[in-house]
Amino acid sequence: MAFTTALPEKTEKAVETAKVPALYHTLPARGDINDLEVYHSWTHVIDTTAFELELAGVSGKYSSGLASFLCAAYSKKQPILLVGPNTNDIIQAFCASVTHLDHIHGILYCEGKFNHQVIAEIGTHNEDIVIIHNLLGSRWMNGLPEILSKKDIFYIVEHPYAEDIQIEPRSLYNFILPVFTEFLVDKKAEGGYRGGYFTEVLDPNKAPEDNHVRLKSLPKLGLPALVKNQITSLAASMHGIYPEVSGDDDFLLALLPIAYATMKMDKLTESLDSSDIALSKDLKSRMEYVLGDIQ
Repeated sequence: MAFTTALPEKTEKAVETAKVPALYHTLPARGDINDLEVYHSWTHVIDTTAFELELAGVSGKYSSGLASFLCAAYSKKQPILLVGPNTNDIIQAFCASVTHLDHIHGILYCEGKFNHQVIAEIGTHNEDIVIIHNLLGSRWMNGLPEILSKKDIFYIVEHPYAEDIQIEPRSLYNFILPVFTEFLVDKKAEGGYRGGYFTEVLDPNKAPEDNHVRLKSLPKLGLPALVKNQITSLAASMHGIYPEVSGDDDFLLALLPIAYATMKMDKLTESLDSSDIALSKDLKSRMEYVLGDIQ
């Protein structure tokens, strides 16, 4: 009984209060920028980010596509749910790649009861990226709109297991778009990320867009209009930032994750069979065990 007796109410509150400062903290701006790349163009940003992502374990086949996707999301402040292996290293590599002279990013741990005091602290340090841990399955899920309320911050939620994202309510994806790393990563992360920073001539919040891009299979997934528009807008920025974005990149970053998360994989299979999406032979063979044979 001594081990199962509840703490007195006053003690419980004291413990909860003691944990509050650790739930959210920020990392300071980098002091020495002499060895960092200086960005004058989006091409330079993508090249550097792709290099850093490869150090984080991302395959060279997909590093530029993922770099363009993350940079587009960062520019638009579109929250992202990064799911799978090497997520922490990918986030570290990306944060290093888009650093500023005064860059600060925050880290939020969704542990215990939802805490309004912790959420109110987000953005008070001029941070422009916030990394969120332990969101799925926590008591913080219902507070997601409040967590994401600061519109000038890029939020990245990380989670290790792709299977868990189907358990969450589908309305989650009105707020945040999922991305799988399983198909992008092919090695262990090396670490040692350095990256670069934007100059005044290149505004990270004004990425170019290619509004002629069409994801033909997207309407067939039966997504809510808000989610569909978010994906379309992100794809336009991806291609605007990096015109060499491939059909494989569109599939792995913009289509497959949302189809899986919302359990619309059958619709995606139909689109592949109807040639709405052009995949490389290599990716088709890799996808056979997920979608069945793709003719």
